[in-house]
Amino acid sequence: MEFVSFIDTRKGKKLLKIFKSQRAANMFLKKNMDNILSKSGVDSIGSMSKKEWDTKEAKYAIEGFKSDAQRKAAFANGYEEKDKKNESVNEAAITYGIEYKSSKNDRKFKKASLTKTTHNPKIDKMMIKAISKDAKSLAKQDGWVDYRITKDGVPVKESVNEGISVSDERHFGKKGIIIMIDDNGKKVAAIFKDKKNADKFNRNKSSDIQKLLQLAKKTKYPKAIDESLNEAGKLAMGIAALTGTRGSAVQDFIDKNRINDKKLFKALKKANLQGRINFASALAGRPGNPNEKLTIKLFGESKKEVIAFRKKAKSETAFYDILDKIERKYGRGVFEKWLDKSLKDLKLNPKKYKTPADKQEALYQAKL
Repeated sequence: MEFVSFIDTRKGKKLLKIFKSQRAANMFLKKNMDNILSKSGVDSIGSMSKKEWDTKEAKYAIEGFKSDAQRKAAFANGYEEKDKKNESVNEAAITYGIEYKSSKNDRKFKKASLTKTTHNPKIDKMMIKAISKDAKSLAKQDGWVDYRITKDGVPVKESVNEGISVSDERHFGKKGIIIMIDDNGKKVAAIFKDKKNADKFNRNKSSDIQKLLQLAKKTKYPKAIDESLNEAGKLAMGIAALTGTRGSAVQDFIDKNRINDKKLFKALKKANLQGRINFASALAGRPGNPNEKLTIKLFGESKKEVIAFRKKAKSETAFYDILDKIERKYGRGVFEKWLDKSLKDLKLNPKKYKTPADKQEALYQAKL
């Protein structure tokens, strides 16, 4: 079945493009939403089946009239009343807004001037994602301490991960499976050699899909996720065998402190007995012990990453975009720890900065 995308203006609806599927129409709207809504005279955007467009809207659409007088005559013959009736039932305008707090002393949220409107309830998630992106930019720009998205004045409870879903699953080899994840319009393949490993993740649960997405992004195509996990386990077990420690404790230490496991394994393989004992002490001792600090300093990646990101980013905005990707990849909790560690590596005190946005700005302005 074919679908169409259209815009709604004061003069009436206007056809934009015809698509072979509803998914294609929604993808087009998602990609071009900001540009379309920013144009003068555009009230909202939407999509519907071509059959519905041809039977109900085509003859009344802006292009369907040879003159403005002909269009007005059609409205005078009852189209306007019919359209309003349909709008109240099926296409009531939905307005998405932003509320924010500019300081911790604010008891109530304030309304931001930016809003987005649509008459198509089917693109609800798309609209929330679009205005969430704008809200995040404004929060950084104006220094908001908190913000939330509203739908017709009511706070939206959905998370920013609403745009993430499983779009398809297919067989891979004899026992494997490929799970296609829709990451807000981008396709990411999560490949497993053994379907049993994939079934450990509930594909109907948003938190599990988010974990799958993170693993898929970490694993370079065409390598399988369970293959990569096994490799990571082998390195941890190798380090554990060299140092007389537990493999699970080593893996936890590597993940928690963002350690380059390959470099650590090579170094310990060449190290003498005392060097291996020092690493065992880093794991077994109290948090922040000298051996732990030394290991993190030698094999941690935070400082090197920040330097690389600064060189890669051509502007301050580009640098913040890179940090956003890191936050989405590892989650807010791990990301905030990474921020603190990166600041410490650059000899800055993270306690001086009140919000994550302040810490990100300090990273950008820090002398390398």
